[in-house]
Amino acid sequence: METPIASPRKRWTRKRLLRWLAAGAGAWLLLCGVAGVFLGEGALRPARLANDPGARERLAALGQVEDVEVTSGATRLRGWYVVPSGDRGSAVLVLHGVADRRSAMVAHAELLTRHGYRVLLADLRGHGDSEGDLCTYGVLEAADVVVWQRWLTERGARSVFGFGASLGAAVLLQAPRAGAKFDGVVAEASYSSFTEVALDRIGAKAGALSWLARLFARPLVASGVLYARLRYGIDLGEASPEEAAKA
Repeated sequence: METPIASPRKRWTRKRLLRWLAAGAGAWLLLCGVAGVFLGEGALRPARLANDPGARERLAALGQVEDVEVTSGATRLRGWYVVPSGDRGSAVLVLHGVADRRSAMVAHAELLTRHGYRVLLADLRGHGDSEGDLCTYGVLEAADVVVWQRWLTERGARSVFGFGASLGAAVLLQAPRAGAKFDGVVAEASYSSFTEVALDRIGAKAGALSWLARLFARPLVASGVLYARLRYGIDLGEASPEEAAKA
């Protein structure tokens, strides 16, 4: 019995379908690669805001204010150190959120100094007056916090605490893994990992279809993480306050 042979039309249709699928896959990979560059650069380089010049005057009303500069690696970091008149000897490192600066946390300093805490308001790297071109979501900032914590200890702080909001909270949660030693940390509105917060932000723009947007966004985010690793040697996949907190 002879084996049936597919007609030329069927063979042509199958080849055409495979060709379209291959072209679609190639276009999707190209889109992911291009989008990864934009997503990676946008995440690594958030807007840099200048500190409010009136913030230091508000701090001066709380106690003695000192302009502080430390060096973490080759990066100079800057902050304000406030010692209240009712100093009890304990200090709090206060860190701001992404695309923000230390002057945005003055209200927290006012609250803490009223209770006798020394307060160090610090600009994260790549923010405010601190040096650094990249925001790495805790990958490099965790070591910066170690420098700040040791500075406070060397200045005679009996106990050292940390308070952070958003990015600052995430950085503080990851800092003990780098060697920071705190007597307590308040982490407000931290993300669980860089990957998850990136997916959340993309999904939030899709409303009711956020689950679908997150599904399609995964390769885009993965591409952005890969770009950051290849271009700058920064593995944003390591930025995980959740995993750090487990340890």
